[in-house]
Amino acid sequence: MWCLALQLIFVLNADIVSAYFFINPSEVTWKDAQKLCNVPTIGDIIYTKRDFTELPEIFTAWTSSRNTTSDWTSFYGCLDASVNMVTINETKRTLNKYFPDSTHAVESETVFKCAYFCTTKGDIFTFFRHVCKCIYETELKSQLVKIPVCIFWDSTKQENVDDVYSISRRSLPIFKFETDLQTKIIQKGDGKPDKYHCLAKTNGTLTANDCTSKKKFTCEGGKQHYTVGYSGYGTWTNATYKCLVDYESLLKNQSIYSDYWLRYFMYEEDKENQQCVAIRKNGTSLSLTYQFRPCSDRWPVLCKDEHDSSHISTPLFVNHESQFSTDSTESTFTSTNLSDVQRPGVKKDTFVVGEIVVVNVVLFGLCILFVSMIKLRNHLNMQLCQTANQKLRRKTIHGNHIVQRDENSQRDNGVSLI
Repeated sequence: MWCLALQLIFVLNADIVSAYFFINPSEVTWKDAQKLCNVPTIGDIIYTKRDFTELPEIFTAWTSSRNTTSDWTSFYGCLDASVNMVTINETKRTLNKYFPDSTHAVESETVFKCAYFCTTKGDIFTFFRHVCKCIYETELKSQLVKIPVCIFWDSTKQENVDDVYSISRRSLPIFKFETDLQTKIIQKGDGKPDKYHCLAKTNGTLTANDCTSKKKFTCEGGKQHYTVGYSGYGTWTNATYKCLVDYESLLKNQSIYSDYWLRYFMYEEDKENQQCVAIRKNGTSLSLTYQFRPCSDRWPVLCKDEHDSSHISTPLFVNHESQFSTDSTESTFTSTNLSDVQRPGVKKDTFVVGEIVVVNVVLFGLCILFVSMIKLRNHLNMQLCQTANQKLRRKTIHGNHIVQRDENSQRDNGVSLI
């Protein structure tokens, strides 16, 4: 019975969030695509159940999402993979040879920009002498040394955020995207971050701050494996430098202070350099992936029609085996740092979790009422049956008593029943 109730909720919800996708074949830039139709967001594609079985078997089309920032990142460890003092091009070729399964290495001015470039292109990355290489963690051939012995810093540049982690020794510094922070609530902190965002904890709340603002900090780790190391007060870059002097890192989480730096950083790109998101279907399977592409590229447009109910909805399967090229990024639906736009004059259709929750509560309540009424009916039927049985037994006993009395009366009168 409960299974039927849950199936009823599922069917009704499917009707609520179902819709129909179609392709507008006009090949336009991302900006012009938003004017053509009601363009879905990546979130809309992930969280709603839509019919795309009638789309072409192979296509690439614009969505209304853009990539605005990198994921939160932190130093992860040092990899013993020696790279000689060579030119930038030779360094790129060496790194591509070491890590052949991920996108090709590129030049990058800062570790912040490298983080932005590698977001969704890999689990980790290295920033080595202004060469940025995105890496899948499965490509690592040896274990990491978790203390920053591969980082060297010029003390004269300890306040310059562009130079953080910019000088490396022969082994490779590895940085990791902290995907757990994608689901955390992070509030605005001190200053007005333009491009560089640094994470802190203020009165127990995670805050994104201008990296040049000043806070207390504590280091941990190091060659002596101190649980808690050097403490001080300064900008995020200065705090990072002070920790690196003793091969330590900023704290990951807890501190005795009420307002202090954490080790995570994030980069926000200028609007004119932002990447735009295209959806891609490859072959006859139901797998969909998305790509980060230059917004000036020209592609058809994925549109949604909420009013066409003649199409059957089909489930959405995500492809977990992404492929990348040197000029684009293709990934599964994992990134949360995307911004969406609304086409003027078109109602923005989003997946409203609160409304669905309310509908589910109402439906679940109705199901409980329905099941309770059935149980009540069964209980009443059982009581009626018991009452009828009791009456029947009383009548049977009473009838047997009369027959017995008649037999005794006849025996007393000398009448034989044989």
